Amino acid sequence: MKISQIKKKLQNELKSAITEVKSKSDQIVEESFAQFYGGGSPVLYQRTGGLKASKIDSPVSFSGNSASVRVGYNPNQVPNHVGPNVMYGTVLSKSLYHSGYEVFMNSEEGQYGAMHPVVGASGFASEGVIKIMLAVDEIFAKHFS
Repeated sequence: MKISQIKKKLQNELKSAITEVKSKSDQIVEESFAQFYGGGSPVLYQRTGGLKASKIDSPVSFSGNSASVRVGYNPNQVPNHVGPNVMYGTVLSKSLYHSGYEVFMNSEEGQYGAMHPVVGASGFASEGVIKIMLAVDEIFAKHFS
């Protein structure tokens, strides 16, 4: 086999591996959202599904001997949220404003402030990132072992 043929074979294998990484990562992120939203239904507010906007949806990029793709979460993509008037004990909080970043981080941590738990399965994003890293290792080992 000639060097050019080996190079072409490796480029094709890289393309296949990175495409598989993108597909598996997207699946993991979607499963993590289902995990969070499956953690219960809030009583004081209506879910908007805004966390799903944090999914990084970038195309796979190929250039010569390299390939790349961005996967995972970007908390800054979550829309800002202005909540309804909500009664917390004896305090009426009017039109609560939360940046998209705050919404994401509070959801990931499982609470807003010390007294307000978030209804949902916290840790969804950190678990998702760990699963993505393990999937990348597994996929590249499969393609290049």
